[in-house]
Amino acid sequence: MIVYAVEGSGYNPENMHRLWFDCHGNFRDETGPRFGETEYAPPRSMAGRISEIACAGARETPTEQLARPTPKDTLANYCLGFSPGACARIIAAAEAKSKPSYCRPGYELVGGGLSPEQIRICQVIAYEDFLRAHSPINRIDSDAATKSYEIKLSASADKFPNIIGSTNLPDGTKLLISINKPRLPNARELLAAGLPMCQDDCIPAAGPKGELLGVSAVVLAGAFSAGPFSWAGKPFGQGTFEVDVFLVSLPGEGAISLATVDRQLERMKNPILTAPVTVSPQ
Repeated sequence: MIVYAVEGSGYNPENMHRLWFDCHGNFRDETGPRFGETEYAPPRSMAGRISEIACAGARETPTEQLARPTPKDTLANYCLGFSPGACARIIAAAEAKSKPSYCRPGYELVGGGLSPEQIRICQVIAYEDFLRAHSPINRIDSDAATKSYEIKLSASADKFPNIIGSTNLPDGTKLLISINKPRLPNARELLAAGLPMCQDDCIPAAGPKGELLGVSAVVLAGAFSAGPFSWAGKPFGQGTFEVDVFLVSLPGEGAISLATVDRQLERMKNPILTAPVTVSPQ
C-alpha cells in the first residue's frame, strides 16, 4: 500500500511511503533507508491497523492471483491458445512499423477469409493503437491546469545524475520526478511468466534520501532539478531511461487537507509527462 502521513500545513513527499505486508503480522517499508528490513506490526499500532486494511483486500483476491501476476493488456496474453511459432509471428507483426494490408475495417466479419492467427494480429494491432492514442506520454494532463504547459528534460553528465527540466509551469509548482529502469526486450514474455520485466527488478531509481516514489522538485524561474539518482546506491551507466514527472500541486491550491491529499494521491497514478532521457556519465 502507498501511505501518506498528514503532518503540518504543507505537502511533504518524504511522508509518502510504500509499505509491504505479509498478512501474518509483519511488514516492511520499501521507500526509506531501511528498505527490505521486515518488522513486527503490533495489532493496535498504526502499522497494524493499515495491515488490517491491506490484508482484508488481499483476502478478497484468489490466492493464485496473489502468487503470480496475471498479465493483462499485453501481447503475450493475446498469444493464449496459439502455438509458440504463431505467438512469435503475432508479436512480430504487432511490433512491426507497417500494418498488414488485411487489417482493414471488417476484418472480423464471417467470410472475410482471414485465419484465426491473422484476426488475432489485427486485434492486437488495434489494441496497441488504442493504447498509444490514449497514452499520457509527452502530454500534460488536463488536471495540471486549463492552459497548455510544456516540459523539456535532460540529465546531468554524472554517474549519479540529476534530472534537469525547463518548463512554463508557474513558479511554485511542486513536482515529483522518477526514473524507471529499462524493460528487457522480452519483457512481455517475462511478465506472462511472472518474472521481472527489467534487469534484476523494475524498482525505480532512488533519490538522495532513498526515495523510490519520486524526488521532489519546485519550479523556479522556468526550471527545476531533482536528484542525484542511483540504483540502490549504485551508479548509472550509459543509456536512455524513461523519466516520469508527477504533478503534486499548483500555486494557490490552498492548505493541506484530506481532500488535497486525495487529489495528490490520485495524481500520483498518472504522470503528467513521460519522456526518454539519455544519461551519459563522464
